[in-house]
Amino acid sequence: MATEKSQIILIGKIAKDVEFKIVGAKGTKICNTTLLQTDKYKVGNDWKEKLTWYPIVFMGKVADEAEGNIHNGTELKIIAKYNTGSYDKNGTKVYTHNFIVQSYEVLSNESAQYNDDSIEGMDFSDDSGDLPF
Repeated sequence: MATEKSQIILIGKIAKDVEFKIVGAKGTKICNTTLLQTDKYKVGNDWKEKLTWYPIVFMGKVADEAEGNIHNGTELKIIAKYNTGSYDKNGTKVYTHNFIVQSYEVLSNESAQYNDDSIEGMDFSDDSGDLPF
């Protein structure tokens, strides 16, 4: 892999169903999905959880490798490049951002169901006690 000066490392779980498709004249494989990162912290005696949703994109050879290896709930470590763009929607400029996956490592392949549209009904309690360090 070529050395990039601007790389981001993210660890989290795929948070929606994964769908690969072929786009463009060259037939490039692509997958748009979401990576959920969960950070736990303690406030007083209570544990809190902060959820961060990252839009990620697998493209080309990385998408070919990922197909069949990732699904909703798969925990990944990804190295990505931050990407921004814009398009015109009914006369209004819409700005986009996502993370283009350059490489990834599967950390676990649990089958968990996350929904990036809503987090209602999720249990965020943690009865594990203090941090292990």
